[in-house]
Amino acid sequence: MKQTSKWATKADFNVLKVIGCIAEAAKKSNLQKTKLKKVQNELQLLSSYLNCTSNQALLFCVIFSLNINTKGVNLKEIADFFNCNSLKILEYKKDLDRMCEMHLLEIVVDAEDFSTHISQVKYNLTSNTTDAVLANKKPEKIVTNTEFSIYEALDTISKRIENKGERIFATEDLHKWILQYIKRHSDIPFFKSILVFNKYELLVCLHIAHQALNGEDEHYAQPIVDKLFVKTADKVKCRSSLAKNEGKLFENRLLETHSDSYFTNDLQIKATKKLYEMMIGEDAIAFTFNKKDDDKNLIKADKIAKKTMFFNDSEKRQIKFLFDTIEDTNLKMLQTRLKKKHLPTGITMIFFGPPGTGKTETAYQLARQTSRSVMHVDISNTKSMWFGESEKKIKRIFTDYKELCKNQPIMPILLFNEADAIFSKRKEVFRSNVAQTENAIQNIILEEMEKFEGILIATTNLEINLDTAFERRFLHKISFGKPNKDVKSKIWKSKLRLLTKEDCDMLASRFDYSGGQIDNIVRKTLMNEVLNNAKPDLDLIINFCEEESLKKEMRKIGFLKV
Repeated sequence: MKQTSKWATKADFNVLKVIGCIAEAAKKSNLQKTKLKKVQNELQLLSSYLNCTSNQALLFCVIFSLNINTKGVNLKEIADFFNCNSLKILEYKKDLDRMCEMHLLEIVVDAEDFSTHISQVKYNLTSNTTDAVLANKKPEKIVTNTEFSIYEALDTISKRIENKGERIFATEDLHKWILQYIKRHSDIPFFKSILVFNKYELLVCLHIAHQALNGEDEHYAQPIVDKLFVKTADKVKCRSSLAKNEGKLFENRLLETHSDSYFTNDLQIKATKKLYEMMIGEDAIAFTFNKKDDDKNLIKADKIAKKTMFFNDSEKRQIKFLFDTIEDTNLKMLQTRLKKKHLPTGITMIFFGPPGTGKTETAYQLARQTSRSVMHVDISNTKSMWFGESEKKIKRIFTDYKELCKNQPIMPILLFNEADAIFSKRKEVFRSNVAQTENAIQNIILEEMEKFEGILIATTNLEINLDTAFERRFLHKISFGKPNKDVKSKIWKSKLRLLTKEDCDMLASRFDYSGGQIDNIVRKTLMNEVLNNAKPDLDLIINFCEEESLKKEMRKIGFLKV
């Protein structure tokens, strides 16, 4: 006659008694199916209760029983309970890991134990599960609070780093322990995303992440390297990777580096806004210093002062066309059409001509009129003494711009002012390493412009120095010449209302000055009015005009030949 269980129905179900019944049958069973068959119904009921498999329910009963006498049960203790070989329990390792993911079990972390051997991993019932069993209620589904758990997890990891010790294999043991730890907590998205990092990237990232959340976002590289690594070879390799900005930490823009001197010991590492966002999501907004750094070269449209611009007729027509092109509604429509025709969608333009003709100001006024921010490239910051660093800085400009486009409500303008400094003619590489670096920079820019999808404006006074390879990459090429007589007269009148039209026409005819040079004269006129408390007159303005040009008539010295 087939034996039936006392708790064969859900109506009579008492989870504590079911666990006791299963544990009693499992003890010294050597995991033999014949000995466990008599509690098959109980295992099915417990499986349904825990929403897990029969094997997982069986392991749950054993760990529950052992937890009564000790906190944390390792694989050997589970094997001893079944009276079987520890290797046999390894077959159930995936079941134990799955139960941890379901929050039925948790791994006990000993803050002082650096052992990473699998036999030393200890399992414990979660408090949520224990409370549910004692109350004979189904365990509540746990919703992971990643904002809290990541802080707690990083605190634990930081403590391990501090207690690493100086043994020869201390770093290797630390790395193994951290790998196991973040795998156990892979429900935290940040941990899941950094599992692909190598030893150096992982240790540096976690250390800086913990420091960053505690308000320290910038560090010198050398103390970090000394803290994390024991072997000299590891220290050199890590320091070299940081100095060269190599690896996934920099590819994924989680860290950035800079140095204010020529010595690698002064290399500083900074957590980026992206690292904060990966760790704590929307709460990253609390760390406002990152936002400030991100915006240091960003000029908002509403911060650009309105300025009336005067152009010659040919320039006015082309600039009107540019304005119509980058007006937001038109641009979206144009880019959609271009994309359908498999044509480049980027709007690239170069403004060239003599100094003071309004090239840079035109770029700003186009931005203001179309409500676009301007990402202004500081050319001096693209040059570095370190081999390969300049190329990375140029590449980062375009990467930062793409990221900016995602975060801005309307596509910003990327502005290269005085662009001939990096868009210059390519040199013969055998001349010097500098020539090789400059050519590499130009190749990067050419490649980026080929696939560019935004709005780029370059300005230059020395278009003759530009490499011809860039010419095709610029969709619009506008020559800014010196203003003609009528335009100069309008500029004079707009700047100095006290002048009559006749005065303006006379100054425009007599002095061949650009708008920038006229601005200089106007500024000196205003300064004289403030300092001397006297209204300017035409004679004073003419005097300032004569002083503006550096090219004076040279007086000949010596005797004239008769």
